[in-house]
Amino acid sequence: MTARIMSDIPQTMTTMEAGFTVNEAHAEEFWREQERMGPVAAASPGFLAVIGGPIARSPWLYFCGKRQTPDLMDQWYHDPKHRPMMKAALDRWFGAAYIRKWRLPAQGESIIGPVFCETAIAREAAAPADKIHTLLDRLIEEISRFDTLPFETLNGQHEK
Repeated sequence: MTARIMSDIPQTMTTMEAGFTVNEAHAEEFWREQERMGPVAAASPGFLAVIGGPIARSPWLYFCGKRQTPDLMDQWYHDPKHRPMMKAALDRWFGAAYIRKWRLPAQGESIIGPVFCETAIAREAAAPADKIHTLLDRLIEEISRFDTLPFETLNGQHEK
């Protein structure tokens, strides 16, 4: 099978999702750099949104960035301002990491392979800290009625 070149890929909204664990010895450096790079990423071409945070009851953190097109996502990936941060993340900051990229299908495009289903469960106001575990237990119980799959981090490794 011939590899597709970027110009063959429909230029639809693209999501990069990543998960990682932070090496505690370098956590302060990581968070400082993360804070510094946020505005740089937001000002780059095609930026739409970013969300992220800890995965409950897990050592993993979740990160999701959205760009207007796969080409603009790739442009940010190779940006000279971004490359040093990625190198430090892989060399020092992260104990483990995964990255997946998805894009919206183009009008009339046949969908094959895995499909990314993004769901947000949000409250109007943040839950009080002393209630989070109770709410999470209830949410997990309710969701389990639908035979949902566990969240896959690294290939074959899952979080509840």
